[in-house]
Amino acid sequence: MAALEGENSVDVEVQPVAHIKVQVGGLAGLETISLYPNSILKFGQGDLQGLSPDHLEFYVINFDEQLPALCYVRDRQSQNGIRVNGHFLGAHDTITPGHCLQDGDVVTVPICKKGDRKAGGGHPQLTFYFCQELPERPPFSLKPLQRKEAASFAERYRITDRPIGDGAHAKVYLSVETATARQAACRVVDMDALRHKRDAQSTLRRLRQEIDTLRQLHHPNIISYVHAAQSPHTLYCFTELATGGDLFSFVQRRLLYGPAIREGDLKMIVRQIVDGVSYLHKAGVVHRDLKPENVLFAIRPTPDYRIVLSDLGHSGLQRQRLKSLVGTEQYIAPEMATDGSDAQHGFPVDMWALGILILFIVDSQERCQFHGLVQKQVDDRIDGLCSNSGMKLTATAQRFLKKCLKINPDERLTASQAENHGWFRAKAHLERLKRLRDRIETSWSSTRKVFSMVETIPDMSNVGHSPKASLKQEVSSKLKKTTGERLECSKRPATPSSAGLGVSSSDLKKANQSRMRAPSGQRNQITLLSKYLDHEELEKPRSSSPAGHGLFSSLQLQSIPETFVMHGHGQKSEEGPPLKRTKKEEKTDFQNDVRSKVQPVQFQMGREDNRGWGQSRLRPRFGAQKGVSCLGH
Repeated sequence: MAALEGENSVDVEVQPVAHIKVQVGGLAGLETISLYPNSILKFGQGDLQGLSPDHLEFYVINFDEQLPALCYVRDRQSQNGIRVNGHFLGAHDTITPGHCLQDGDVVTVPICKKGDRKAGGGHPQLTFYFCQELPERPPFSLKPLQRKEAASFAERYRITDRPIGDGAHAKVYLSVETATARQAACRVVDMDALRHKRDAQSTLRRLRQEIDTLRQLHHPNIISYVHAAQSPHTLYCFTELATGGDLFSFVQRRLLYGPAIREGDLKMIVRQIVDGVSYLHKAGVVHRDLKPENVLFAIRPTPDYRIVLSDLGHSGLQRQRLKSLVGTEQYIAPEMATDGSDAQHGFPVDMWALGILILFIVDSQERCQFHGLVQKQVDDRIDGLCSNSGMKLTATAQRFLKKCLKINPDERLTASQAENHGWFRAKAHLERLKRLRDRIETSWSSTRKVFSMVETIPDMSNVGHSPKASLKQEVSSKLKKTTGERLECSKRPATPSSAGLGVSSSDLKKANQSRMRAPSGQRNQITLLSKYLDHEELEKPRSSSPAGHGLFSSLQLQSIPETFVMHGHGQKSEEGPPLKRTKKEEKTDFQNDVRSKVQPVQFQMGREDNRGWGQSRLRPRFGAQKGVSCLGH
C-alpha cells in the first residue's frame, strides 16, 4: 500500500472534516481515511509501481470559521501526475498549487509509460473518492440576477456554488476557467446593496481602482489578476486561488496544533512580504492595508513556498496627496493617525504595518498599540515582547524589527533597504532562502500577460429567459425606430428565424418594404438590423472591445466594419444579390418618396459614420422643396 503520513499529530477530540475512500488498482474493497484540520496526508511509493517517492498530498484549510473547511489535493512534482475528474494536474518541472476538492470528486493516479506522463491507458493504480458533508443550504449563494449575468461569460469562467470567503463588501466563490480547468477565486460585489450604504461611492471607486491596479502588476509575491466583468448591478473580479490559506489561519493553526513557528519560518515569510512591498513601492503604489488576512499562501500552507499580497482596495499612489485614514486600526502608522487635515503619508506606512505584522507572528496573543508613545517606550515594549514569547529572535532580527517601527517615518527602514538588510544575509537559513527562491521560480510564470479592460455585461434585470434576450429586444427596438413605423406583432405563428424576438415574418416583410422606400443610407442600416434578427445565435466578436464584449454591445453603427454597413450600389452584399428593378421604377419610387416628406431630410454616410471611409463617399440630399432632389457622390 502507498505510504501515508501526517505532517502533524492529530488530537483525538478533533472531528474530521472529510473522508477519502481509497481503492488500489481494480481490487475490490475500499479503505477509508479521514482528513483532519491540522493534518497533511502524503502518499508515495510503497509496494506499488508507477508512484513517485512523494507523489501527492491532501490537506485542509479553515479559511473562514463560518464556512465549511476547504480540502485540497496537490501533485508533488510526480513523474506521471494525477487526474481530478479526468482533468490532468501536475508537472514534473513545475510546482503546482493545490486543487480544491468538492464532494464526489474522484482523484486518480494514472498508469503511464515512462516518458509519457499524460497517457492514461489501463486501470488507474490508485483511486481516491472524496466525500465531504456540506450544509444543505450554503451560508450564501448567487442571486438569480447574478446567475443570469454569470451565464454570459460561463463559456470562459464558471462560478461554482462553493463559497470560500465573505468580506465586508464582497462574497468570494470558487470558480473555474473553462478552457484549462484551472481554479480561481471570484469576488462578487453586489453594487445594488452597496449603493444604500453611506460610503457607497468611495467604496465602488476603491474596488474599481483595485482592479485597474492589479491588471498592471506582475510579481510572484503579488496576487495575480485573471479577469473582471461588470454589470449595472454586480462587479465580478477573478484572481488566482491561493490554496494555502492566509497568514492569520497559519499562525492560529501552528498555535493550536504545532509545531511552533521558529525564526527561520518568520524569515521566509517576511522575506517574501518585503519583496512584494518593494515591488509595489517601485511601481509607485502604497498598499496601506498590510495585515495577516491579506498575506496569502499561494501553493500550500507552509512558509517555504510562494506567498502573495492581496487586497489592494485601500492602495494609493505616492504621487498623490495621501491623507485618508484607511486600513486596519492595529496596523495604522502613527503619521496616519495624527490629527489634522494636512497630515500626509506615503511608503513608510507599509513598513510600519510590516513591523506590527512581525510582532503578531512572534506573539499572536499580544495586541500591540504604540500610538502616543515615544521611541524609547516603543523599543522597550519590543524587547519585552521578544523576551517573553516562545520564539527567540536573534539580535539582528530585533534590529530589523525596531527599524520598521520607528515613530519618525524618515528614520524608518525603506523596502529597498529591507531587501538588503543583514538579517537576510546572515549565514543562518541561507540555504533555506536559496531553496525558497528556486521554488518561487518553478511555481510562477514570468511571462507578463496583457489583460483587456473590464468586460461590460448588459443590464439583465428585465430579462425573463436568457442572457441574450435583452440584447435582442434592444436590437428589435432599434429596428422599429429606424423604419419609422410601429411594428405590430402578427397573430400568425412566428417563423423560426424570428422566434423569441417578438417580431413575426409579417413584421420583417413590412421592415423590408420600408427599407426599399427609405434613402439608400438608411436602407443599409435597416438591412443590417434585419440581417442580425434573422440569426438566432449571436455572432462572436471579431475583436475585443473595451466598451463591451461583442459587435452589437453598444448598438453604435459607427463601430461596425465596412462590409457590414455599406456595399456599393449594384454590388453583391452578404444579404444576397440586389433586387432587380428598372431605372424607371427606381426613379418613380424615389420621387414619390421625396414628395411624401413634409420636413426636409438629410442623411450622410462618410468618415464620421465609419473609420477608413472617404469624407463623402455616399451622400443623398433632399431639397426643402417638394420634387427637388440632388444626389452627390
